Amino acid sequence: MEDRKPVVAVNTSYEDLFEKRCNNLISEGYRLSSSSCGFVQSKEYDFQSVWQAIFVDAAGVYDKS
Repeated sequence: MEDRKPVVAVNTSYEDLFEKRCNNLISEGYRLSSSSCGFVQSKEYDFQSVWQAIFVDAAGVYDKS
């Protein structure tokens, strides 16, 4: 049995890493459930952008025990 989870969250400030992780999960049979990106515009703070996504196991092959 594969070591899969029913839900996987991706959360990073690096766009390239986000795209790579999401593409890998899709190729492994996960389905995108939701996603978002955002940033805070502030003169006082240097906030980074954040990319987030939630994937669900579309194949249903995770260990349900």
